Amino acid sequence: MATSPYTKKTDANLHIAGDLSVDGTAPYVESPVSPAASTFLKYVSSVWSAVLLALADLPGQITTTRKFLTSAGNGTTAGVPFYDTLGASDIPSIPSSKLSDLGTSSGAASLTSGVVPWAQLPASARNATVNAVLDNGAAALTTQEIEARTNTPGTLSAWAVWFPPGVSGSVSIDVYKATLANALTNTWTKISSTSPLVVSSAAGASGTAFTGWTTTTITDGDVLRFVVTSATTATRAYVALEIQRS
Repeated sequence: MATSPYTKKTDANLHIAGDLSVDGTAPYVESPVSPAASTFLKYVSSVWSAVLLALADLPGQITTTRKFLTSAGNGTTAGVPFYDTLGASDIPSIPSSKLSDLGTSSGAASLTSGVVPWAQLPASARNATVNAVLDNGAAALTTQEIEARTNTPGTLSAWAVWFPPGVSGSVSIDVYKATLANALTNTWTKISSTSPLVVSSAAGASGTAFTGWTTTTITDGDVLRFVVTSATTATRAYVALEIQRS
């Protein structure tokens, strides 16, 4: 213990309950000591003794497994710190708002290699649209059809059908799907089942439900086929299917 600048006291007013030192030597205090100071030192000595008894070194982590210091209380009482590996519950998911800088110097644009998973992007950045136009010239639509190939794998998330400005009418459109190889041999699978895309006496319609469809999964390279099954008034219809990349 370093030499104290204070005078060692054995004053009758000084009665210390415990040892203020760590190495067992007697405490040092300034002289003189008043009764009030003596009472205060008794309290400090008692507290310090309790602290010394409670203190314990946290042992180091010696295993080759990388572990981290962690602790969790119960809302009122602190938990004892300990070493443990990280679990899935220790790492919160990254909200979409934190990915808003993608495309800036601090985001995906600064990547020089690797791939950012689509699932890590906001939904608005994952959407792609397949568009088609069904046209019968000057006559009303009857059984027109058109095909469109997509290179966007994912899931159908929305649809829309509408007519040129100022036109109100009705139309029912079935949707088919095929690989490019099957499309070339005219082998199609009807995915809209008994729930076609429908506009009924209106300028257009849209939705996000595909209830009754046999599938909403789109594979890279799939060809989509849109077939008019019934129509009134309209000579042209625009179709859009939104695909959310996965």
